Amino acid sequence: MHFHLLDWIIVVVYLGGTLAAGLYGKRYVSGLSDFLVAGRQLGTFIGVATLAATEIGTITFMYYAELGYKTGFASFINGDRKSTRLNSSH
Repeated sequence: MHFHLLDWIIVVVYLGGTLAAGLYGKRYVSGLSDFLVAGRQLGTFIGVATLAATEIGTITFMYYAELGYKTGFASFINGDRKSTRLNSSH
């Protein structure tokens, strides 16, 4: 893989944005409890929604990594093929 200037710019901007978001959020986190369980300030509905979103995101990420490994294609290519197939039937 050869990184070109645009690739490096994307990586640096992404890492800089992530670092900036972390430093901004650090102001609101005073300890481990705040970080792990939001200071126990979330209601039941938001807590369950947060847990579900985390689980769905993790499962999807792991599934597509496995699918890419098994089929030799990146996950976005598989998704693109499926959407192209669905759109061409209309």
